[in-house]
Amino acid sequence: MMREGKIEPAVISDITRLSEIVEKSPRLTDEQKAQTVKNVLELLDDGNDPSMDAAARIEMPKGLYRTAAIQSAMHVADPDTINQYAHPTCALASLEVATYTRAPDVATGLVSEVLRTGKFVTTDGTVIQLDPMSLRPEHGSEFIDDVALNQHASPTQYRSYASQIFQTTAANIHWQTQTVNPDGQSVPRGTLRYELRYAPNATEDSPPTGYVVDYSGEKPKYWEAPGYSEVQMQNINELISNQLNYEFIPQNVAASEDHLKRFLGAMPADRMPITAAVDARYLSPNLAGEPNILAHDISIHASFDPTGPGGKNNWLVRMKNPWTGRSEYITISKLYEMTYDRPGFTGPLGQARQKMVPVRSEDFARARQQ
Repeated sequence: MMREGKIEPAVISDITRLSEIVEKSPRLTDEQKAQTVKNVLELLDDGNDPSMDAAARIEMPKGLYRTAAIQSAMHVADPDTINQYAHPTCALASLEVATYTRAPDVATGLVSEVLRTGKFVTTDGTVIQLDPMSLRPEHGSEFIDDVALNQHASPTQYRSYASQIFQTTAANIHWQTQTVNPDGQSVPRGTLRYELRYAPNATEDSPPTGYVVDYSGEKPKYWEAPGYSEVQMQNINELISNQLNYEFIPQNVAASEDHLKRFLGAMPADRMPITAAVDARYLSPNLAGEPNILAHDISIHASFDPTGPGGKNNWLVRMKNPWTGRSEYITISKLYEMTYDRPGFTGPLGQARQKMVPVRSEDFARARQQ
């Protein structure tokens, strides 16, 4: 890959140090550490698992296994390399960040299982099937160096192929276990799918769009996939693993700025990251003029006063925004200002509180045009 110009020597260091990085983690058990490394090595070995029934495998280009392995190792080493790209999958990306942080064995295991078999088995035994088109790498997902640059100020930020697999699988875990389609009609369990599809006039660098597809009738019905609520995310979390402990900041915490500061200040480090629901209009000037609330999920990785004992004006949080992948430090006051589910909320331009609208893929594409 270095000879072909697909990967820089600096990125190789994260791969060769994977075992060391995992071994030093105070959050993981010995079993988790061993399984994480095993999952990555199996993918590097073209997805080979000697104990696996050959009939259960799906045929994938061998280079995709290695790409997913390297990217998974990058995500374990630094979850800031994870992002959603131009997809309304911020909640799924925040779950992915939490999974790579708390249980990298689960995250890498999911990617390995889907790539090798085309499916994922949930904790309740449901078999989630992925369609082949959704496993086709989207534009930029194989660009290992550009994915690595998600953590820096770079104009070339893409969702990794490993993240494409994780987020697409998580979306399917939700839809394939539902019995009501987006129009409110009852359908048999298992007849709804989440699929990535390209528009007929798509160019080579166009991202695919995620659709909910209803296969219960004579002809499939399509809807552009919306975002995911807190309840839906908790359900996806439980169906992936009981190790994740995925959390949202509770609604009552946003009753006041002091409430929010005390809650995050008292949170143990091993409960981080925690997801915060904010208005996306505050995070990009390209969205600030929208009249309605654009609900968006970010991850909070730390909360502290860098100057010692002080008031809320000094208190900082480390926020990861999944459409850029990068982390930045903001004040607790700024986080409170962005949190829309609270009394007296207004938009970034002083707009009165309006209804929330589903965030579309073009909203996030516009937000990324910095």
